[in-house]
Order: sequence, then structure tokens, then C-alpha cells
Amino acid sequence: MSEPRLIVVGCGSIGSRHARNLRALGVERIALCDLDRARAERLAAEVGGAVAGADLGALLASERPQGVLVCTPPTSHLAVAGRALGAGAHVFCEKPLAATLDGTEELLALARTRGRFLMMGMCYRFHPGLRRFRELLADGAIGRLLTGQLWAGQYLPDWHPWADYRQEYSARRAQGGGVLLDSIHSFDVLRWAFGEPAEVTGMLGTVSDLEIDTEDVATALVRLTGGAIVQVHVDYLQRHASSRIEAIGSEGTLVWERSGVRWRRAGDAAWTDEPCAADPNTMYVEELRAFLDAIATGQPPALDGDEGRATLALALAVRQSAETGRRVRLPVPPLPLAGVA
Repeated sequence: MSEPRLIVVGCGSIGSRHARNLRALGVERIALCDLDRARAERLAAEVGGAVAGADLGALLASERPQGVLVCTPPTSHLAVAGRALGAGAHVFCEKPLAATLDGTEELLALARTRGRFLMMGMCYRFHPGLRRFRELLADGAIGRLLTGQLWAGQYLPDWHPWADYRQEYSARRAQGGGVLLDSIHSFDVLRWAFGEPAEVTGMLGTVSDLEIDTEDVATALVRLTGGAIVQVHVDYLQRHASSRIEAIGSEGTLVWERSGVRWRRAGDAAWTDEPCAADPNTMYVEELRAFLDAIATGQPPALDGDEGRATLALALAVRQSAETGRRVRLPVPPLPLAGVA
């Protein structure tokens, strides 16, 4: 394939990271789009040689991109991705796929109709430590999965210390913010590593003094189709960022933390430790490498729009349970698309 032509839509924190990483991967033909044209121009100057603009339609027409990266607030993901697909581009969409399920089925149908793929930006699937955790769990290192926990939290003002957190989409419900969707990675890793959900009970809250109109903590109990019960906790509250996953099996315990994985089977005298530390940017680079490979080969990525929709369905089931006070059952597989067996 000739040199790929790409447009990054949204030049905030994640869009800027992707633009820098694309340049580091050797992509030369990059256009940057942001409603704040000055912000796009600043990023273009930083990465060097990129086209900048505020009019997506004009850039789609002039650049004729093979790929578009959607890095805008969640409430605009469907509209931007739809325009990109309509222009004949493959799409890389940052998490979550959308703020609600409305319109997601139509978007994925459009991708099929246009013969293009939509890849989700779920970077934790590319973390080497989490890949090793998933491999060990699947290989039966601790026997049959019985229960587990996914725990992730960080103080919201510390996420982007150079910005006023109150002005970012995370703090604004109208833009799809809130920790439930902001930290949807945990629910995606649950599906990817532990298995598909069958039913969920959720609770959301705004318990801090943060100046936001969204939830700052979300907790869910999820029963998997295999019978295991798993807890997920995400928050905007922890002054010392924390991320940990634990699986308890019939023969032992397996743990992932950012430094690596460790496990201990019944009868083992000590834990087995396997360092898997990685620069956090590595997982972002690897997901972009997978996107570029998919464009080059024409082979749709495994982490596609259907995966994004299924993970969104799980997160929204947590919200539904929290709002109704009832347990929510999910179809298996989650919310199949119309016309797809």
C-alpha cells in the first residue's frame, strides 16, 4: 500500500498523543482537525509537516484519507465516524464508541456497507502485562475462574495537570463524561480477559467535592456466562493512581499490577513473579501499529466496532442498574446487531 493518508480529528490530549505516535511510526501524511483551529495548528507545528484545519468536510475532500482517528468527546463520536466512513475511510474510534447505544447499530451497518472497518481505541488490550495476564488465565494457570476484581482510580485533576479539569469533557455529562465511560477500559478488559457478562448490578455516585456534574465513582458486580462473579471499581478520587486486577481460581490466584503479573497455586511455597513493566505509551503505539497494519493488509482488526458496542452495552447496563435499583441481564453475546447471526 502507498503511504497512508490519515486525519486525526480532535487535538486534545489523546489526539495529540496519537499524532505524535503516528509520526514516530513513520507516518508522514497526517492532517489535524479541531474546532479550535489554533489548537490544531499548534499541534501541526509540534509534529512537523501536518496539515491543520477546522473543517472536517474540507479535509476529507482534500486529503482523501485511508484512515480517520476519532479523538473528540464521546457524544460526537458517531457523527465524526459516520462522516469518515461515508468518505471511504477506515476509522479508529477512541473509547467509548458513543455515549449511548442509539445510532451505534446504524454506524456499524454503514461500515459494512462501505466495505470499511471501525477499530476501537482500547489501549489496555495492547498492554504487555495484561496480555500475559490474559494468557495465563486462559491457559489455566490458576484453574477455573471463580471470582475476581478490577480496580482502577486516579484523582481527576491530576489526569491532565496542565488543564482545568472542570472544562474537560470528563467533568461534563452533556459531552459523555463521567468515570463510568471515561474508565470503560476496565469493563472492556473484563470482557476480553475474564469472559462475557450475563447480568450486572451497579451503583454510581458523586461523593467528592470535585466540581463536576457526572459520577466520580462506579462499582459493579458482574456475573459472567461461565458463572464467575467479578467486581469492577473505577473512580476519579484516588490521590495516588491505582490499577490492579485479581483473578481467583479453583487452583490459585493471579494478579496484574503495572509492574507485572504474579500468581500462586495451591501448594506453592511462594508467589511466581513475572515483571512486565512497560512505558505507558507502548500500548498506545501498539494499537496504532495494529490500525496501520489493518489498513495495509485490508484485514479488519479483532478489536472492531462490534467489540466497542458490546463493551458499551455492559457499561450502560451498570448505569441502568444504578438508576433502577435492579439487576440487569445482558443478551449473550451482548446486543447482537440486527441482521447478524
